[in-house]
Amino acid sequence: MKIKIVNLIIFIIMAFGMFTACSFDKSYGEQLPPGFPSSIPIIRGNIEESRDARFEDGKGFIIGIRTPMSYEDSIKFYKEAFKANGDTAKFVEATNMSGTSQKVMTVETHQEQSLVLMEIISGEGSSYVNIAVHLGK
Repeated sequence: MKIKIVNLIIFIIMAFGMFTACSFDKSYGEQLPPGFPSSIPIIRGNIEESRDARFEDGKGFIIGIRTPMSYEDSIKFYKEAFKANGDTAKFVEATNMSGTSQKVMTVETHQEQSLVLMEIISGEGSSYVNIAVHLGK
């Protein structure tokens, strides 16, 4: 009987922990989340994912945008936008993506307390941009 009660208590604690962790992942559909930093440039296109996130280093946001801009034009947009903001961004193109013709550019920049990580992914007639904003603790 003691083992069943202990197992029940552990289950309740784990369920509460999972509920608490998931509560930070609120989805905002096609809109940017409230509190999303206005200093982070958003490329024109359709927001396909927009949500709060919980990272190891604290709260943040995840944004996914499909843009009609080409892969090259999307990279150019972000290089110019970050430069205009005075941000130093590191752009690194992924190599050796066997089995696919897609290209992926990763981007990393810091803004005040925030870390911004991006992927720009080539597509046919469009690009996809993933943005992860780590707000820190």
